[in-house]
Amino acid sequence: MQEHYRPAPSRRSAEEKAAEARLWAAYLENRSIENRNALWVFHQGLVVFLAREFKKKLPRRITYPELRSDGNMGLLFAIEHFKPELGVAFSTFAARRIRGAMYDGLGKLGWMPRNIRVRNSRMAR
Repeated sequence: MQEHYRPAPSRRSAEEKAAEARLWAAYLENRSIENRNALWVFHQGLVVFLAREFKKKLPRRITYPELRSDGNMGLLFAIEHFKPELGVAFSTFAARRIRGAMYDGLGKLGWMPRNIRVRNSRMAR
């Protein structure tokens, strides 16, 4: 299965923007699992893109499927907690949560980049 990254919202076609707006309207109306899953599928390209970019900075033993799995959990969290009334683009909100979920996954594997360990230890003081 070939994976495609959807371009940033500013570069999407009018049809894609309209489709995303319909998906969000349906989800926000009743917050059903089916509508959430449709949004999840629509935004898979963002997870794929972020996982690929993140993987470039990691050693070989950290696999792309692990990153993508963690990123998908972050995407679900982002969909469930997104508040469009705040005026932030969903991709902006979701990207931070997806990256955070990937970092959390690395922590569970017992591997974290040195610069992140150092930054987190300084914050804990």
